Amino acid sequence: MRKLISFLVRYFTVITFLLLQAVAFVFIFKAQPYQRSTIYSLNAEWSGKALKAYNSVEDYLNLARINKNLAAENAALRAANKDAYFSLVVVKSEVVDTLYSRQYTYTEARVINYSYQKQNNYITLNRGLAHGVKPGQAVVANNGVVGVIKDVSKHYSTVIPIIHSKSLVSVKFKNNSFFGPLSWNGKTHRQAQMRDVPREAPIVIGDTIVSSTRSKAFPPGLNVGTVESFVQNTEDLSYEITVDLAVDFAALDFVYIIENQLKIELENLEAQLEE
Repeated sequence: MRKLISFLVRYFTVITFLLLQAVAFVFIFKAQPYQRSTIYSLNAEWSGKALKAYNSVEDYLNLARINKNLAAENAALRAANKDAYFSLVVVKSEVVDTLYSRQYTYTEARVINYSYQKQNNYITLNRGLAHGVKPGQAVVANNGVVGVIKDVSKHYSTVIPIIHSKSLVSVKFKNNSFFGPLSWNGKTHRQAQMRDVPREAPIVIGDTIVSSTRSKAFPPGLNVGTVESFVQNTEDLSYEITVDLAVDFAALDFVYIIENQLKIELENLEAQLEE
């Protein structure tokens, strides 16, 4: 109490001055409309700034909650999108080749992963057991031969393409009956090698190479590529041919899986000859 009285005595003049200033402002505020409106305006302006600052701080503090809600909404929208569902509906068409007494079914598929710069390249398709896909079935694109189905899960399958170190496909010339195995030397994904072609074969640069009747997976006559160059083997004088592949394995998208429905019958019949 003593300290309070001492403080008031020491600063009596200053306190009295401030009180008188306050009383003067009150009288001016009540008596003069202009000053009153000015004070109202200043008060509104500073109140608005204070409220804006408060809202900004509140929005910042709520960012985590807002982002979480937005993420949940986006996830729900993506889940509702048709691309989030794995289609079990496939389009199949049948081709009956009366010349070779074979029947084939074609199942559309999409490439979801692949490689083309390795020694053992692979392709993954969005079709599996649920779509009737089985190991050993042929895979082709619109412009040519791709490879053969290797492994199959319920919804997916992998393909050994012709640009694989262990790939071997029987091919032939479109314009004559000479044939040979097509393999890959691992140098470029745009070319493969056709070997053991007899020296009697009339080869011309640009000749078309197609799938052979000796391939049980592929229908005969499917485009493989064209002759880029050829050399003669010094040992048996057979030709080794470099083939420019029709399929660009660096730009695969949609393909077709082919089932030869008479393949098992043919293999069983040939097995009896071996026995």
